[in-house]
Amino acid sequence: RINDRVSIHERPCIVEERSRIGDWEADTVIGQHHKQAIVTLVERKTGLLKMKRVGHKTAQQVSEAMIELLAPVSLQVKTITSDNGKEFAQHKKVKQKLFSPFFFADAYASWQRGTN
Repeated sequence: RINDRVSIHERPCIVEERSRIGDWEADTVIGQHHKQAIVTLVERKTGLLKMKRVGHKTAQQVSEAMIELLAPVSLQVKTITSDNGKEFAQHKKVKQKLFSPFFFADAYASWQRGTN
C-alpha cells in the first residue's frame, strides 16, 4: 500500500488529450531474477523516452532515478503518472523535487496510463 497516493481520476483532463508537452508516465522493467530494473519515463505527447538502470527496484533507487532523469527538463514536467508498484512509494519526494503532481492508476488497471 502506498501512502498519500492521488488517484488518476484527479488528474487534469488535458492529460488525456495529449495536446501539451510535460505529462509523463513512469514504469519499471524488471531484470532477470528480479535483481535489477530499468526505470522508464515516457512523455505522452512526444513519446520521448528517458530510462535509467537501477541496481535494485527499491523506492529509494527508483525515486532517485526519476529525479535524475527529469531534473534537466523539470520545466517540462507538468504531471507524472505511474502504476501502484511499491517502487513508487517515494512519490512525494519526486513531487517535491520536481514541483509536479504525481498520480496513480487504479489498482490492476495500469492500462490507464496509455503510453508506458
